[in-house]
Amino acid sequence: MTSLLISLILTVVVLAVVIWSGASRRRSLHYGAVASLFGALTWAIYEAETFGRGLVFEGAAEVVKQIHFAGVAIVFLAIPVLLVTGVRLAKDDSMRPMHLSVAKFFVATVVITCALGTAMTIMAEPLAP
Repeated sequence: MTSLLISLILTVVVLAVVIWSGASRRRSLHYGAVASLFGALTWAIYEAETFGRGLVFEGAAEVVKQIHFAGVAIVFLAIPVLLVTGVRLAKDDSMRPMHLSVAKFFVATVVITCALGTAMTIMAEPLAP
């Protein structure tokens, strides 16, 4: 559980750096932070999956789990769009509004998905020994 919390906190901190560096147009820092975010997200997903194996999702927890998984799918579908608009922005400043819109959508979806993951975990029951 401790490693899951650490991975989630790290992901939030790195996401904050991504947002700040993008908004303040610190391009080099932004690129590094984006790469770090994917690493932090991967670790957090791994930790959540590992922790979730010890839980039983039934009833409302199962419903929330399915909605959470749909949110995860949306996050993963948004990633290529976010990367493409970011690369295009580096070459053409007129892409800034598009990239900003996709980035806001991505962040909102990540936050909602994290909230759903937390809710489903709280509602789940520990796996019987």
